[in-house]
Amino acid sequence: MRVHTAVAFLTTSLLLTGVIRPVSLSGQSLSGRPVLFADPVPGRATPGRELELGSTTVEGAQRIFAVELDQAVQVRRGYSGNPSRISAGTEWRLMGHTLHPAQRLDLGPDHYALYFDTNQRLIGVFTDRLPRRVTRDELMMHYPKARLERRWHSGDVPFDQLVAPIGDCVVLSATVRVAEARVEQLGYYFTCATKP
Repeated sequence: MRVHTAVAFLTTSLLLTGVIRPVSLSGQSLSGRPVLFADPVPGRATPGRELELGSTTVEGAQRIFAVELDQAVQVRRGYSGNPSRISAGTEWRLMGHTLHPAQRLDLGPDHYALYFDTNQRLIGVFTDRLPRRVTRDELMMHYPKARLERRWHSGDVPFDQLVAPIGDCVVLSATVRVAEARVEQLGYYFTCATKP
């Protein structure tokens, strides 16, 4: 009885002082089509925001996007299928969080690619086909808390990975081609633990 009271007091104290924050039990919903600066919002999936980071399953996404999947990438020699498996041990690090993608679902060029963890829950959406040109300055204006996560090179071409917190459990990641200060890739990632 005393242990329970002490734990309740400690938890309440930590919440009030801001040392820990309660995590929303609902996910963050967003559209399957890339829409610039239409960040995920707390809540369940709704028409126009059919995906829920941290909650949508592989099977659920396949049902939602049955038409798109029928029109998506044609199966070609050497293609591992759709969804495709991601190599075991693959890790993504974003703002101190480590994600473990296990599967990728390709919905075609007009939609995000969807990434699922080992619990088959949606942990990331990604596009390299933005609806229009976006500059680094425009991105930084929209996300003032964005910061440089890392710089990397593809051959001789330098890229910056910028990250910004969007809300509880969600991080935006953008890849910027340094020379042109142009955003090349954009994605949202769910950083909290998922449930099977």
